[in-house]
Amino acid sequence: MVKIGVFVQAQYSDENCFIPIKNKPSIEVVLEKAKKITENVILTVADEPGNQVFDEIASKWQVEVFKGNKDNIAQRFLEAAKKYQIDVIIRIPAVKPCFNELLLREMLNRYLCDYPGLDLIRAPYSYYQNFAMEIYSTKALIRVCELLPGIDPIYRYKPHYFVDQQRDLFNVSEYTSIQTYTEEDKNNIEDLFSGMRSNETAVDMERPGQGKDDFFPAIFEVRQRYGFFEDRVMSDDVILDIACGNGYGTITYKNAGEIIGVDYDISAIENARNNASRFSHISYIQDDANTFIRPGFFTKIFIFETIEHLSERSRFLQNMFISLKDCGYLFISTPVRKYQGLLVHPHHLYEYTPDEFKDFLMENGFVVIEKYSQDFRGMINPELNQNSRGMLFVCMKRQES
Repeated sequence: MVKIGVFVQAQYSDENCFIPIKNKPSIEVVLEKAKKITENVILTVADEPGNQVFDEIASKWQVEVFKGNKDNIAQRFLEAAKKYQIDVIIRIPAVKPCFNELLLREMLNRYLCDYPGLDLIRAPYSYYQNFAMEIYSTKALIRVCELLPGIDPIYRYKPHYFVDQQRDLFNVSEYTSIQTYTEEDKNNIEDLFSGMRSNETAVDMERPGQGKDDFFPAIFEVRQRYGFFEDRVMSDDVILDIACGNGYGTITYKNAGEIIGVDYDISAIENARNNASRFSHISYIQDDANTFIRPGFFTKIFIFETIEHLSERSRFLQNMFISLKDCGYLFISTPVRKYQGLLVHPHHLYEYTPDEFKDFLMENGFVVIEKYSQDFRGMINPELNQNSRGMLFVCMKRQES
Protein backbone atom coordinates (compact mmCIF):
# COMPACT_ATOMS: atom_id res chain seq x y z
CA MET A 1 0.00 0.00 0.00
CA VAL A 2 1.25 3.48 -0.90
CA LYS A 3 2.04 5.59 2.16
CA ILE A 4 1.43 9.31 1.69
CA GLY A 5 3.04 11.95 3.90
CA VAL A 6 2.60 15.70 4.13
CA PHE A 7 5.97 17.32 4.84
CA VAL A 8 5.45 20.76 6.37
CA GLN A 9 8.72 22.57 5.73
CA ALA A 10 9.83 25.13 8.33
CA GLN A 11 12.78 26.73 10.04
CA TYR A 12 12.91 28.74 13.25
CA SER A 13 14.91 31.58 11.69
CA ASP A 14 12.04 32.29 9.26
CA GLU A 15 9.73 34.46 11.34
CA ASN A 16 7.05 34.27 8.67
CA CYS A 17 6.19 30.78 9.97
CA PHE A 18 4.68 32.42 13.02
CA ILE A 19 2.75 35.29 11.44
CA PRO A 20 -0.85 35.20 12.76
CA ILE A 21 -3.59 34.22 10.32
CA LYS A 22 -7.00 34.66 11.93
CA ASN A 23 -5.46 34.51 15.42
CA LYS A 24 -3.42 31.39 14.65
CA PRO A 25 0.26 31.18 13.61
CA SER A 26 0.76 30.42 9.92
CA ILE A 27 2.45 27.10 10.68
CA GLU A 28 -0.52 25.93 12.77
CA VAL A 29 -2.96 26.85 10.00
CA VAL A 30 -0.91 24.69 7.63
CA LEU A 31 -0.82 21.77 10.08
CA GLU A 32 -4.57 21.95 10.69
CA LYS A 33 -5.29 21.82 6.95
CA ALA A 34 -2.63 19.15 6.31
CA LYS A 35 -4.20 16.78 8.85
CA LYS A 36 -7.38 16.80 6.77
CA ILE A 37 -5.40 15.31 3.88
CA THR A 38 -3.63 12.45 5.68
CA GLU A 39 -2.77 11.31 9.20
CA ASN A 40 0.91 11.16 8.21
CA VAL A 41 1.94 14.77 8.76
CA ILE A 42 5.63 15.37 9.46
CA LEU A 43 6.95 18.76 10.51
CA THR A 44 10.34 18.72 8.74
CA VAL A 45 12.41 21.50 10.26
CA ALA A 46 15.96 22.80 10.10
CA ASP A 47 18.24 21.59 12.86
CA GLU A 48 19.21 24.97 14.33
CA PRO A 49 19.12 26.83 17.67
CA GLY A 50 15.62 27.72 18.84
CA ASN A 51 13.85 24.92 17.00
CA GLN A 52 12.54 23.36 20.22
CA VAL A 53 9.46 25.49 19.60
CA PHE A 54 8.55 22.98 16.88
CA ASP A 55 8.46 20.17 19.44
CA GLU A 56 5.75 22.08 21.29
CA ILE A 57 3.81 22.78 18.10
CA ALA A 58 4.07 19.14 16.95
CA SER A 59 2.85 17.93 20.34
CA LYS A 60 -0.08 20.33 20.26
CA TRP A 61 -1.19 19.14 16.82
CA GLN A 62 -0.20 15.51 17.36
CA VAL A 63 2.12 15.31 14.38
CA GLU A 64 5.66 14.02 14.01
CA VAL A 65 8.65 16.36 13.95
CA PHE A 66 11.86 15.62 12.06
CA LYS A 67 14.95 17.82 12.41
CA GLY A 68 17.52 17.71 9.67
CA ASN A 69 20.07 19.56 7.56
CA LYS A 70 19.29 23.29 7.35
CA ASP A 71 21.19 23.76 4.10
CA ASN A 72 20.10 20.61 2.28
CA ILE A 73 16.32 20.26 2.21
CA ALA A 74 16.52 17.42 -0.31
CA GLN A 75 18.57 15.33 2.12
CA ARG A 76 16.37 16.35 5.06
CA PHE A 77 13.25 15.22 3.23
CA LEU A 78 14.84 11.97 2.12
CA GLU A 79 15.92 11.09 5.65
CA ALA A 80 12.42 11.88 6.93
CA ALA A 81 10.83 9.79 4.17
CA LYS A 82 13.02 6.82 5.04
CA LYS A 83 12.40 7.14 8.78
CA TYR A 84 8.62 7.24 8.39
CA GLN A 85 8.53 4.95 5.32
CA ILE A 86 6.83 7.55 3.12
CA ASP A 87 6.38 6.70 -0.58
CA VAL A 88 4.70 9.91 -1.76
CA ILE A 89 5.60 13.37 -0.43
CA ILE A 90 3.30 16.37 -0.41
CA ARG A 91 5.49 19.41 0.31
CA ILE A 92 3.83 22.40 1.95
CA PRO A 93 5.93 25.29 3.31
CA ALA A 94 4.83 26.55 6.73
CA VAL A 95 4.63 30.04 5.22
CA LYS A 96 1.87 28.99 2.77
CA PRO A 97 -1.24 28.79 4.98
CA CYS A 98 -3.48 29.73 2.06
CA PHE A 99 -2.80 26.62 -0.03
CA ASN A 100 -5.90 25.32 -1.78
CA GLU A 101 -7.11 22.11 -0.08
CA LEU A 102 -9.49 21.16 -2.89
CA LEU A 103 -6.75 21.55 -5.48
CA LEU A 104 -4.41 19.43 -3.37
CA ARG A 105 -6.92 16.59 -3.06
CA GLU A 106 -7.57 16.63 -6.80
CA MET A 107 -3.85 16.61 -7.58
CA LEU A 108 -3.25 13.75 -5.16
CA ASN A 109 -6.01 11.65 -6.72
CA ARG A 110 -4.58 12.28 -10.17
CA TYR A 111 -1.06 11.44 -8.96
CA LEU A 112 -2.12 8.16 -7.37
CA CYS A 113 -3.87 7.09 -10.58
CA ASP A 114 -0.49 7.22 -12.36
CA TYR A 115 1.70 6.02 -9.47
CA PRO A 116 4.39 4.65 -9.52
CA GLY A 117 5.01 5.85 -13.07
CA LEU A 118 4.67 9.53 -12.16
CA ASP A 119 7.56 11.25 -10.34
CA LEU A 120 6.06 14.71 -9.83
CA ILE A 121 2.78 16.53 -10.25
CA ARG A 122 2.40 20.27 -9.77
CA ALA A 123 0.09 23.16 -10.48
CA PRO A 124 0.94 25.29 -13.53
CA TYR A 125 3.58 27.94 -12.88
CA SER A 126 1.00 30.47 -14.04
CA TYR A 127 -1.23 29.53 -11.08
CA TYR A 128 -1.13 31.80 -8.05
CA GLN A 129 1.76 30.29 -6.11
CA ASN A 130 0.51 31.08 -2.62
CA PHE A 131 -2.30 28.58 -3.31
CA ALA A 132 -0.12 25.93 -4.97
CA MET A 133 1.99 22.97 -3.87
CA GLU A 134 3.65 19.91 -5.41
CA ILE A 135 3.60 16.14 -4.92
CA TYR A 136 6.54 13.87 -5.72
CA SER A 137 7.83 10.39 -5.01
CA THR A 138 10.51 9.35 -2.56
CA LYS A 139 11.99 7.39 -5.46
CA ALA A 140 12.52 10.65 -7.38
CA LEU A 141 14.01 12.29 -4.30
CA ILE A 142 16.51 9.44 -3.93
CA ARG A 143 17.62 10.04 -7.53
CA VAL A 144 18.00 13.79 -6.93
CA CYS A 145 20.16 13.20 -3.84
CA GLU A 146 22.34 10.79 -5.81
CA LEU A 147 22.90 13.48 -8.45
CA LEU A 148 23.36 16.44 -6.06
CA PRO A 149 27.19 16.37 -5.97
CA GLY A 150 27.30 17.10 -9.69
CA ILE A 151 24.50 19.67 -10.07
CA ASP A 152 23.84 23.27 -9.03
CA PRO A 153 23.67 23.43 -5.20
CA ILE A 154 20.45 25.46 -5.44
CA TYR A 155 18.63 22.15 -5.85
CA ARG A 156 19.48 21.27 -2.26
CA TYR A 157 16.74 23.74 -1.42
CA LYS A 158 14.31 22.99 -4.22
CA PRO A 159 14.70 19.38 -5.37
CA HIS A 160 11.29 19.49 -7.08
CA TYR A 161 12.66 22.13 -9.47
CA PHE A 162 15.37 19.72 -10.59
CA VAL A 163 12.83 16.93 -11.12
CA ASP A 164 10.66 19.30 -13.14
CA GLN A 165 13.53 20.46 -15.35
CA GLN A 166 15.05 17.04 -16.07
CA ARG A 167 12.25 15.54 -18.15
CA ASP A 168 14.64 12.99 -19.65
CA LEU A 169 15.17 11.54 -16.15
CA PHE A 170 11.75 12.03 -14.57
CA ASN A 171 8.09 11.73 -15.51
CA VAL A 172 6.37 15.03 -14.67
CA SER A 173 2.74 16.09 -14.98
CA GLU A 174 1.12 19.51 -14.76
CA TYR A 175 -2.34 19.52 -13.21
CA THR A 176 -4.35 21.91 -15.36
CA SER A 177 -7.88 21.57 -13.91
CA ILE A 178 -7.41 24.67 -11.79
CA GLN A 179 -10.22 26.71 -10.30
CA THR A 180 -9.92 30.48 -9.99
CA TYR A 181 -9.40 31.97 -6.57
CA THR A 182 -12.41 32.91 -4.46
CA GLU A 183 -13.16 35.92 -2.29
CA GLU A 184 -12.26 33.79 0.72
CA ASP A 185 -8.89 33.00 -0.88
CA LYS A 186 -8.33 36.69 -1.50
CA ASN A 187 -9.20 37.56 2.10
CA ASN A 188 -6.87 34.87 3.44
CA ILE A 189 -3.99 36.18 1.35
CA GLU A 190 -4.62 39.71 2.56
CA ASP A 191 -4.57 38.48 6.17
CA LEU A 192 -1.23 36.79 5.48
CA PHE A 193 0.26 39.82 3.76
CA SER A 194 -0.97 42.15 6.48
CA GLY A 195 1.06 40.18 8.99
CA MET A 196 4.08 40.05 6.72
CA ARG A 197 4.03 43.81 6.14
CA SER A 198 4.58 44.30 9.86
CA ASN A 199 7.46 41.81 9.78
CA GLU A 200 10.52 43.02 7.87
CA THR A 201 11.73 39.41 7.50
CA ALA A 202 9.25 39.13 4.63
CA VAL A 203 11.49 41.32 2.50
CA ASP A 204 14.16 38.61 2.66
CA MET A 205 12.17 36.50 0.20
CA GLU A 206 13.26 38.89 -2.55
CA ARG A 207 16.52 40.16 -1.08
CA PRO A 208 18.80 37.12 -0.76
CA GLY A 209 22.36 37.22 0.33
CA GLN A 210 22.18 39.55 3.33
CA GLY A 211 23.67 37.33 5.98
CA LYS A 212 22.37 34.22 4.23
CA ASP A 213 23.95 31.23 2.58
CA ASP A 214 24.91 31.93 -1.04
CA PHE A 215 22.53 29.17 -2.11
CA PHE A 216 19.43 30.69 -0.50
CA PRO A 217 16.67 29.75 -3.00
CA ALA A 218 15.84 33.28 -4.18
CA ILE A 219 19.42 33.70 -5.39
CA PHE A 220 18.62 31.27 -8.23
CA GLU A 221 16.28 33.75 -9.91
CA VAL A 222 18.77 36.56 -9.26
CA ARG A 223 21.56 34.56 -10.91
CA GLN A 224 19.42 33.86 -13.94
CA ARG A 225 18.55 37.54 -14.50
CA TYR A 226 22.06 38.88 -14.19
CA GLY A 227 23.61 35.96 -16.02
CA PHE A 228 21.20 36.24 -18.94
CA PHE A 229 22.55 39.69 -19.82
CA GLU A 230 26.20 39.13 -18.91
CA ASP A 231 27.32 39.06 -22.54
CA ARG A 232 25.80 42.53 -23.09
CA VAL A 233 28.38 44.12 -20.76
CA MET A 234 31.39 45.69 -22.53
CA SER A 235 34.73 46.85 -21.18
CA ASP A 236 33.89 50.52 -21.82
CA ASP A 237 30.48 50.39 -20.11
CA VAL A 238 29.61 52.51 -17.09
CA ILE A 239 26.96 50.51 -15.24
CA LEU A 240 24.41 51.32 -12.56
CA ASP A 241 22.83 48.49 -10.55
CA ILE A 242 19.83 49.84 -8.64
CA ALA A 243 18.77 47.93 -5.48
CA CYS A 244 22.04 46.02 -5.72
CA GLY A 245 21.62 44.15 -2.41
CA ASN A 246 24.82 42.33 -1.46
CA GLY A 247 26.37 43.10 -4.85
CA TYR A 248 25.90 39.83 -6.69
CA GLY A 249 25.06 41.63 -9.94
CA THR A 250 27.84 44.18 -9.77
CA ILE A 251 30.40 41.40 -9.41
CA THR A 252 28.76 39.46 -12.27
CA TYR A 253 29.34 42.51 -14.48
CA LYS A 254 32.94 43.02 -13.29
CA ASN A 255 34.22 43.22 -16.89
CA ALA A 256 32.64 46.67 -17.31
CA GLY A 257 34.81 49.78 -17.10
CA GLU A 258 33.03 51.18 -14.03
CA ILE A 259 30.17 49.85 -11.91
CA ILE A 260 28.12 51.59 -9.23
CA GLY A 261 25.67 49.74 -7.00
CA VAL A 262 22.96 51.62 -5.11
CA ASP A 263 20.83 50.30 -2.26
CA TYR A 264 18.86 51.90 0.60
CA ASP A 265 20.01 49.27 3.11
CA ILE A 266 23.33 50.22 4.72
CA SER A 267 23.98 46.64 5.86
CA ALA A 268 23.55 45.44 2.27
CA ILE A 269 25.98 48.10 1.07
CA GLU A 270 28.54 47.06 3.68
CA ASN A 271 28.19 43.42 2.61
CA ALA A 272 28.55 44.41 -1.03
CA ARG A 273 31.70 46.42 -0.34
CA ASN A 274 33.24 43.48 1.48
CA ASN A 275 32.29 41.08 -1.32
CA ALA A 276 33.77 43.32 -4.03
CA SER A 277 36.78 44.65 -2.11
CA ARG A 278 39.23 43.23 -4.67
CA PHE A 279 37.67 45.25 -7.53
CA SER A 280 38.78 48.90 -7.59
CA HIS A 281 36.32 49.82 -10.36
CA ILE A 282 33.24 48.70 -8.38
CA SER A 283 31.77 51.13 -5.84
CA TYR A 284 28.59 51.33 -3.77
CA ILE A 285 26.33 54.15 -2.61
CA GLN A 286 23.70 54.02 0.13
CA ASP A 287 20.78 56.01 -1.29
CA ASP A 288 17.05 55.97 -2.01
CA ALA A 289 16.20 54.56 -5.44
CA ASN A 290 13.23 56.94 -5.67
CA THR A 291 15.53 59.97 -5.77
CA PHE A 292 18.94 58.77 -7.03
CA ILE A 293 20.10 60.60 -10.16
CA ARG A 294 23.42 61.19 -11.97
CA PRO A 295 22.73 63.00 -15.28
CA GLY A 296 24.20 61.50 -18.46
CA PHE A 297 26.62 59.23 -16.60
CA PHE A 298 25.70 55.59 -17.35
CA THR A 299 25.74 53.54 -20.55
CA LYS A 300 23.63 50.74 -19.04
CA ILE A 301 21.28 50.63 -16.05
CA PHE A 302 20.02 47.40 -14.45
CA ILE A 303 16.85 47.47 -12.32
CA PHE A 304 15.66 44.01 -11.29
CA GLU A 305 12.55 43.37 -9.14
CA THR A 306 12.56 46.91 -7.75
CA ILE A 307 10.05 49.21 -9.39
CA GLU A 308 7.07 47.35 -7.90
CA HIS A 309 8.33 48.41 -4.44
CA LEU A 310 8.63 52.12 -5.21
CA SER A 311 6.11 54.83 -4.35
CA GLU A 312 7.29 57.28 -7.04
CA ARG A 313 7.62 55.04 -10.06
CA SER A 314 7.32 57.68 -12.79
CA ARG A 315 9.77 60.01 -11.06
CA PHE A 316 12.16 57.10 -10.63
CA LEU A 317 12.05 56.14 -14.32
CA GLN A 318 12.50 59.77 -15.36
CA ASN A 319 15.60 59.97 -13.15
CA MET A 320 16.93 56.82 -14.80
CA PHE A 321 16.25 58.34 -18.22
CA ILE A 322 18.23 61.44 -17.25
CA SER A 323 21.04 59.32 -15.78
CA LEU A 324 21.59 57.40 -19.03
CA LYS A 325 23.94 58.64 -21.72
CA ASP A 326 22.49 59.11 -25.20
CA CYS A 327 21.69 55.70 -26.73
CA GLY A 328 22.04 54.13 -23.29
CA TYR A 329 20.24 50.91 -22.35
CA LEU A 330 17.85 50.07 -19.54
CA PHE A 331 17.44 46.44 -18.37
CA ILE A 332 14.44 46.10 -16.08
CA SER A 333 12.37 43.28 -14.57
CA THR A 334 9.16 43.12 -12.56
CA PRO A 335 6.49 40.50 -11.75
CA VAL A 336 3.53 40.03 -14.08
CA ARG A 337 0.21 40.98 -12.52
CA LYS A 338 -2.11 38.07 -13.17
CA TYR A 339 -4.80 38.63 -10.56
CA GLN A 340 -6.61 41.95 -10.43
CA GLY A 341 -6.59 43.15 -6.83
CA LEU A 342 -4.28 40.36 -5.64
CA LEU A 343 -0.54 41.05 -5.43
CA VAL A 344 2.08 38.31 -5.36
CA HIS A 345 4.13 39.83 -2.52
CA PRO A 346 3.19 41.80 0.61
CA HIS A 347 5.69 44.59 -0.07
CA HIS A 348 4.67 45.31 -3.66
CA LEU A 349 2.91 48.63 -4.12
CA TYR A 350 1.92 48.02 -7.73
CA GLU A 351 2.18 45.31 -10.38
CA TYR A 352 1.77 45.51 -14.15
CA THR A 353 0.49 43.41 -17.01
CA PRO A 354 3.00 43.14 -19.90
CA ASP A 355 1.08 45.70 -21.98
CA GLU A 356 0.78 48.12 -19.07
CA PHE A 357 4.48 47.90 -18.34
CA LYS A 358 5.45 48.48 -21.96
CA ASP A 359 3.21 51.57 -22.07
CA PHE A 360 4.64 52.81 -18.78
CA LEU A 361 8.20 52.54 -20.07
CA MET A 362 7.34 54.31 -23.33
CA GLU A 363 5.53 57.10 -21.48
CA ASN A 364 8.74 57.78 -19.59
CA GLY A 365 11.01 58.08 -22.61
CA PHE A 366 12.13 54.53 -23.39
CA VAL A 367 11.90 52.47 -26.56
CA VAL A 368 11.26 48.78 -25.83
CA ILE A 369 13.50 46.64 -28.04
CA GLU A 370 13.37 43.20 -26.35
CA LYS A 371 10.93 41.38 -24.06
CA TYR A 372 11.44 38.16 -22.06
CA SER A 373 9.60 36.16 -19.42
CA GLN A 374 10.88 34.41 -16.29
CA ASP A 375 8.99 31.44 -14.91
CA PHE A 376 8.72 30.10 -11.36
CA ARG A 377 11.78 27.92 -11.97
CA GLY A 378 13.77 31.07 -12.70
CA MET A 379 14.21 30.16 -16.37
CA ILE A 380 14.14 32.98 -18.94
CA ASN A 381 12.62 32.67 -22.41
CA PRO A 382 11.33 34.99 -25.17
CA GLU A 383 7.65 34.09 -24.82
CA LEU A 384 6.02 36.77 -22.66
CA ASN A 385 2.31 36.66 -21.90
CA GLN A 386 -0.19 37.06 -19.09
CA ASN A 387 0.69 33.63 -17.69
CA SER A 388 4.37 34.47 -17.18
CA ARG A 389 5.70 34.79 -13.63
CA GLY A 390 7.92 37.78 -14.34
CA MET A 391 8.99 39.95 -17.26
CA LEU A 392 12.30 41.44 -18.36
CA PHE A 393 12.48 44.34 -20.81
CA VAL A 394 15.48 45.74 -22.64
CA CYS A 395 14.97 49.40 -23.55
CA MET A 396 16.89 52.20 -25.22
CA LYS A 397 16.80 55.84 -24.23
CA ARG A 398 14.65 57.60 -26.80
CA GLN A 399 16.43 60.45 -28.55
CA GLU A 400 14.91 63.89 -28.86
CA SER A 401 13.78 64.60 -32.42
